Amino acid sequence: MKRIFLWPALLVMIAGSWIGNLWYYDSTQLEEPLFLKHYITVNGYQSDMLELVYFENRRGSSKVTSIRIEELPWVQFNLYPDNSYAHQTMMKASGVWGADDIETMDKTPITIREATVYFSEGEPRKVPIGEIAVEWQEKGEMLSHNWGSSSSDGTGSSSLLLNEAASLEKIELTHYDKIEPWLTVNISGRPIGHLNMPVRFLKGNSLSVDYKWSIPDHAPAAFEIYQVKLRLYFKTEDGRSVLEEIPINHNTYISEKQLRRFVRSGGEHL
Repeated sequence: MKRIFLWPALLVMIAGSWIGNLWYYDSTQLEEPLFLKHYITVNGYQSDMLELVYFENRRGSSKVTSIRIEELPWVQFNLYPDNSYAHQTMMKASGVWGADDIETMDKTPITIREATVYFSEGEPRKVPIGEIAVEWQEKGEMLSHNWGSSSSDGTGSSSLLLNEAASLEKIELTHYDKIEPWLTVNISGRPIGHLNMPVRFLKGNSLSVDYKWSIPDHAPAAFEIYQVKLRLYFKTEDGRSVLEEIPINHNTYISEKQLRRFVRSGGEHL
């Protein structure tokens, strides 16, 4: 009699274990490839690289096959894996445009918020990608780069030399409303908000820029891509206005623990 009653209990235990494993596996999977939000400023004249980051399941059948940005239809994206996790792969899509493309492009500044994504399964659709600002700024010749570095700990620095005497009249950071809580920038050792403008530089003077990102692991911003620019507006002794741009990039690192939390939230909340 005991053996007869043990079989149903054993079957219930096996079914419960199977259902539990299935639930756990489902909780580790994305419903579809998921694009992060990007806050990027690119200069059309400099053919800056466009780089989009997204996650897709390692064992899933739905993969991204191609990407098209309607505002930049000539940009061809190269898709490649950047990092591998237990259940997902971080993918990158890199696209550039050349000098021939620049000649035909409308020089009107635009902000791109969506991309058309093509999948191995299903129909293509538009997905939000954040804010990519394409602007047209002639490259200045005021500064010469001496050296620069950046680290995975969120810090970076650049050393520059003035090619001629000039006054620094104004400073801006692109996407400032998004990055203000997470980024500090110093120019020649002083926070940019504490500089008294204008700042006079002589030819041959050095100018240093150092920065630090401090985005908490639990913040939504930890899953956002930042490629912003520090804009320095100079005025020369003969009255010319010159704009120089210095990249302030964030080297996004996402841990396995962060990604699990991100996937279980559906990519909306951490």
